[in-house]
Amino acid sequence: MYNNVRIAEYGYIHPSYAAEYGISVDTLLCEIYTDATWLEAYKKFSALSKFPTIQRELAFVMKEETTTQDVVQIIQASHTDIQDVNFIDAYRHDEKVGTGMKSLNFSCTFGRNDATLTDEEAGAIQHAIIDVLTKHDIHLRA
Repeated sequence: MYNNVRIAEYGYIHPSYAAEYGISVDTLLCEIYTDATWLEAYKKFSALSKFPTIQRELAFVMKEETTTQDVVQIIQASHTDIQDVNFIDAYRHDEKVGTGMKSLNFSCTFGRNDATLTDEEAGAIQHAIIDVLTKHDIHLRA
């Protein structure tokens, strides 16, 4: 469910039905209602900016139980000029990152619809992200 709209259903295929088709392993079936998901996507459309964006990759070290989604949401909320945040990869190494810790790498897109960001403004956005994440015990990877 998304905004009280069913967007997908999934479940195991009944064993007798699977056997009828020669399927001998547990099999999941998923049905995605694209009409509902596409409709929601179109509601959020906005015109593309004529001003260029700036992209920065940032890696952060955090506790293993911290979710990627939580970090993305914190980053997105840290500054109004953040247009997009994408998870790139995760790195785990007890000696280099720490036991019970992980490093997550993100690509962040900064931009405005009314002007081109300066290097100083982009740096301020990056520092805002780092400052907010530090308050959540998530630190920039050295």
